[in-house]
Amino acid sequence: MPPPADQTHLTLGERLLRKGFVSRAQLDLALQEQHSTHQKLGRTLLSHGFVNGMQLVTALVEQGHVEPIRSQGCVIDPRLLHDFPQESAVQLRLIPLLRLGDTILVGVADPAELVERVHALAEQLHCRVEPIWIGPDVDLSQCIAEAYGQRTNRRARDRRIGQSLVAAGLLTESELARALEVQKSTAQRIGHVIVAQGFLSARRFAEALAEHLGMPFTTVDLIRHAISPMAARTIPRTFADHNHVLVFARDETCVRVLTSGPLDGWIADFIRASAGGCQLAPCLTTDADLKAAIREAYAANSAEPAIEMSAEVSPDDANADVVSEDAPRAANELLYAALLRRASDIHIEHYRNRIAVRMRVDGVLHPVTDTPVTSENVRRVVNSLKLDCRLDIAERRRPQDGSFARRFSGRPDDVDFRVAIQPTMHGENVVVRILDRAKGFPLLEEIGFSEESLKRYRRLLDNPQGLIFFTGPTGCGKTTSLYATLDVLRKRAIKIVTAEDPVEYEMDGIQQSQVNDAIGNTFARYLKGFLRQDPDVILVGEMRDPETAQVGVQAALTGHLVFTTLHTNDTIGAIRRLLNLGVASDMLAASVLCVISQRLVRTVCPHCVAPVEPPEAVWREFYPAGLPRGAQFREGKGCRLCDDTGYLGRMPVVELWQLDDKAKAMIERGVDDQELRGHALQEGLATMVEDGLHKAERGRTTLVELREEIPYLQILAHAARLQRPASPNPA
Repeated sequence: MPPPADQTHLTLGERLLRKGFVSRAQLDLALQEQHSTHQKLGRTLLSHGFVNGMQLVTALVEQGHVEPIRSQGCVIDPRLLHDFPQESAVQLRLIPLLRLGDTILVGVADPAELVERVHALAEQLHCRVEPIWIGPDVDLSQCIAEAYGQRTNRRARDRRIGQSLVAAGLLTESELARALEVQKSTAQRIGHVIVAQGFLSARRFAEALAEHLGMPFTTVDLIRHAISPMAARTIPRTFADHNHVLVFARDETCVRVLTSGPLDGWIADFIRASAGGCQLAPCLTTDADLKAAIREAYAANSAEPAIEMSAEVSPDDANADVVSEDAPRAANELLYAALLRRASDIHIEHYRNRIAVRMRVDGVLHPVTDTPVTSENVRRVVNSLKLDCRLDIAERRRPQDGSFARRFSGRPDDVDFRVAIQPTMHGENVVVRILDRAKGFPLLEEIGFSEESLKRYRRLLDNPQGLIFFTGPTGCGKTTSLYATLDVLRKRAIKIVTAEDPVEYEMDGIQQSQVNDAIGNTFARYLKGFLRQDPDVILVGEMRDPETAQVGVQAALTGHLVFTTLHTNDTIGAIRRLLNLGVASDMLAASVLCVISQRLVRTVCPHCVAPVEPPEAVWREFYPAGLPRGAQFREGKGCRLCDDTGYLGRMPVVELWQLDDKAKAMIERGVDDQELRGHALQEGLATMVEDGLHKAERGRTTLVELREEIPYLQILAHAARLQRPASPNPA
């Protein structure tokens, strides 16, 4: 589904259609008649009864970018109140609503003596007058008093805002006078006029207005992680669009409201009533950011499957009660909230007396309190996810895996979701892994390799053949590093083939294959097939069995550059793992170019970073002799952008071991891991701990984060080497 058009550029017909005031057939008929009669579209729609007067007034006022006056259910263009005195409105018992070409639409509450009053008004205004009956429930006298009172109050409010800008040195007196003059004739909001006249930028005006009103200023980037589709449903989308307001977060006692101007009392009352009497916490932002936030907040309700999917559910099924209309909406809200928070996966967990929903952001699981998934609807939500994946909703005793794609309004690409369902004592636990194609993958230079490691790795990519391993646990960034590598290689005049499980990113210019063990398309089978395709570069997602390992090594020995991954704790351990998989030591020594081991650590949030001295209990583990001079340790204090964690994003800490001739000879002789590591260190191997400390000393991450992510035995080994006395030089 394409993103919704900007509301400011809609035609009258499009606006009426979007609001649901007319159908497509009615609009087409009116447009055809308008073409032949040359009447205005609004008059044609009114004459056929396709819209009523108030619907037309609402759409036309919005189309003119006018801030309407609302009273007793009436929508009023305040420009007419300037031309029509309040005394005349009281005397004639009618209120002007909108100018439509040479005709003024007026609201009347009592049809009696209508002709005489309308004729009197037409003579006074020197134009045609067309009455609209606004119904018997409207107190017209109160409506007139409220409308003119609001106009007076707004003019006073706008003047106060303008005077505060003058006092702050942001406007001159002449600029304010010009803005107020334009505002009087157009009835636009004062901020819109000031920005349109070029006196201030939209952001500078919003910041000044926030200070004047005593409200915090924010941007959509700062609150994107906190936008809750469930909270947005507190008010309808149409109300949010019409009144420039969004409920973006809420808890039991407070709702957080985003607005681009002063919050009128009736709007605040409506939101408060809709939220069950909760306290309001308003924030101010620019018009553009507010529109973006509204689009994102309500996008979950317009999510579509990326491809047509169907599932048969029998009405007689005993489980039919767990599939209902609210479940897909709750599931979509949960998925979209995870995207806004930059989550990599969602966990729905069952316990004895409760359920828990958590999201993994930057590698850390965070509980989600504002979630549409509850104990009452969790079974329906799980079944909705099963249907999306085409799984069996009646099966609750066995694990099930599946995937689906979803496109959300305003996002350029589909989002892939991989779902794993596991039965437990208290219900089915669900893990949803998120693969957001719009995020893509970073360039090789952006991954976080040190300058020296990056130079060495780039030189290795010039080899025409050999084996390059990435090692580490699941989720350590191996796949991201491999894709960044392929992005460099695909620019060359070579053929690249891959076998992946799963294919996470589609790359143009590369032949990618999806492993499917169920039908026999294994890593080993693809590898054997690749050798008949004359490739230059081969990527194998993982070497996890003897056959794949042996075929992969053979490919590296026969003129191919092979990339793959292993699950080992460090670089040296990769050699032992391959030997255990049955690879001959001489073939292994001849094929391996380098092994790269990595972990992902969180990076310090640049928006709330501050110098810090690490706790002694932590730094003593890395620096037994004391902190190094010149180190610039930093930490994030916590802000809205990083969700008060102090971290934003992740980067790898890397151990790159390039095998030299002596190391290959040692592998061929079958030496143990300790001796092999000793040789690598002697030849200048920069360990993962050292790479992490290098980044921590420059304030990019913290020692606490290194201690949590790097294997503790490697930290102890690093400290022991620092305490070990240097060997005397041989005579």
